[in-house]
Amino acid sequence: MNAGYRRIGGWADLAAEILDIDPSPRDWVRDAICSQTDPDIFFPEVGRPTAAARLVCQACPVKAACEEWATDAGERFGVWGGVNARARGHAKVASTTPKAS
Repeated sequence: MNAGYRRIGGWADLAAEILDIDPSPRDWVRDAICSQTDPDIFFPEVGRPTAAARLVCQACPVKAACEEWATDAGERFGVWGGVNARARGHAKVASTTPKAS
């Protein structure tokens, strides 16, 4: 994400704006540590490391809710709950693949 796209309202406002949704169903966002962090680290350029975002997420009290929301919503970009889009996609495929008996 380009630094010119930063929003003063923090991560929660940026996420609501990007997703164009009412943030009220996501009450967990107000407790997210990332709301006090530069949002650019959660949306690195393709091929850039995500370690800084994952480090922030590790200490976050709403990490599980964030990851679950991103997976359920099919979020295709960024690090949510310490998990990048590629890993979320693999997890979703694994959870929908029928298990052999």
